[in-house]
Amino acid sequence: MKTRALLASSLPMILMAQVPVADLAQTPRPQVPEGYTWKVADLYPTEAAWRSELEAVKALAESSKALAKDWTASPKAMADLLERFDQIDRRGTWLHAYTARQADVDMANSKFQKMKGEVENFFVAFGAQQASWTPMC
Repeated sequence: MKTRALLASSLPMILMAQVPVADLAQTPRPQVPEGYTWKVADLYPTEAAWRSELEAVKALAESSKALAKDWTASPKAMADLLERFDQIDRRGTWLHAYTARQADVDMANSKFQKMKGEVENFFVAFGAQQASWTPMC
């Protein structure tokens, strides 16, 4: 029985070892088959859509200040603020993923490095803002 379980758990690894993987490390990006590229359009179809989402997330962060004023007053107030944090985190993660994938495609292109930095700077500032809301234990 143990042998069967070991074989079953090892089977995917054995099969993966049999699949040839293309070495495209030195291939210019336009020549890389689409199946080997990230589908960043699934995250945001355009840079304008990305920019619009960044502004929306910044607005959520700004509006969270009002929720933070009395966030310890009730369980609902606390839940509302934590839900807002989750929204900002989830949406911000997508923003960062888009820019990171784009920046990795062409590291010499500073446009996406700059966009990635915008998201990272936002999270640093938002984290500092949150720190003032956290009660000391």
